[in-house]
Amino acid sequence: MMDTRESLSSFVEKAERNSEYDKILGRNVLVAPTEEQYDLLLKRLKQQLGEGRGEVILEIGGSEDGSESGLLNDELEAAVATLQSLANTVECSCVKLRERRETRGIIVQYLIRRVLDQSDFLEIRVAVVGNVDAGKSTLLGVLTHGELDNGRGHARQRLFRHKHEMESGRTSSVGNDILGFDEEGNVVNKPEHGSLDWVKICEKAPKLSLLSILLDMNGT
Repeated sequence: MMDTRESLSSFVEKAERNSEYDKILGRNVLVAPTEEQYDLLLKRLKQQLGEGRGEVILEIGGSEDGSESGLLNDELEAAVATLQSLANTVECSCVKLRERRETRGIIVQYLIRRVLDQSDFLEIRVAVVGNVDAGKSTLLGVLTHGELDNGRGHARQRLFRHKHEMESGRTSSVGNDILGFDEEGNVVNKPEHGSLDWVKICEKAPKLSLLSILLDMNGT
């Protein structure tokens, strides 16, 4: 399986080695960069944001030269401060996604995403398809309402729109629901009396960064 993790130091493709970007190779490049290195990091980050349509996942603390991966606590603190400074310079948010411990220290992944205008948001439409009784409606019911199914189809019933769907337990038409996230990736869905209010979901996040419109297709 291809490893999709990226780090600032691995932004330099093999074809671009032996270039100016060689100066930002290495595990500790974010810990205490020189002025020249900082400018190169900023230049490369802008390129990655352009290629990623406004967002990119960065992994700090990785090593490409065969040395041990991971940063010590004080090194990590300095590296995160540098990354936050870079993100602020290009008007982006910097959100920690996950971390893991290696032999030498810690490796952390961050999501860098451009901050949207308060009147703007990203919208993604996702169609869920599959065989009948595969669990499509149940999955969407759990995702959008934040509660696990009770084993008797309670989650999927939240998406049903017709009486015969409730009786048969199967979706017969294309349904849709909303899954909203704030700029830090937190879900903002808060069902009231078992139903979702699309308008309130948008209002609860002053700077809504992502709206996923989930389309529930009937089984075949």
